[in-house]
Amino acid sequence: MARYHKVEKARKDYPDHDIKKGDTYYWWSFRFGGKHYSKTQPKQSQLTQSDFLATIYGIGEDLESLTTDEDEIQSMIDDIVSQLEDLRDEQEEKRSNIPDQLQDSEVGELLQERYDNLDDMINDLQGVSIDEWEEPDIEEVKEDEDEKDEEETEEEYNTRIAERIEELKQEKRDEILEEIQAVSYSGS
Repeated sequence: MARYHKVEKARKDYPDHDIKKGDTYYWWSFRFGGKHYSKTQPKQSQLTQSDFLATIYGIGEDLESLTTDEDEIQSMIDDIVSQLEDLRDEQEEKRSNIPDQLQDSEVGELLQERYDNLDDMINDLQGVSIDEWEEPDIEEVKEDEDEKDEEETEEEYNTRIAERIEELKQEKRDEILEEIQAVSYSGS
């Protein structure tokens, strides 16, 4: 993987990369790939020439950037699972295109390991239940909360219950999000 370098103040303009003299920018290069420039810190997916690893790193970056919007999460999971399935099928196809006597070689084993790890990721993501993202039962929340104080108005009590419901919903969203973001590729 390439290492990047940060330049605090550009000495000259790089118009092809929208970098002006005095701007902060980053650059990195590959052994056989020329120099790359960016005004923002490069992501891990940009620092590899392996299409496979770039895709895996990109998926990890997508998972890290998820918000707690239920529809966005479900859409993102579906998209990521689709990408992983394509990548998994690609590894299987590559392995099947290797001559039979070489399928147990280092390359064949690497492709099988990738296939297995991708399959695990797919199963982990599909195992996350967004359906648990339901509204807490108001009656249960009222039972768990303290009774209405004598000094507390009905409006204050209802506000306290509504705030507790929102807290519970946020806790559940965070828990599901944490479970999703814990899914990662563990191979090479």
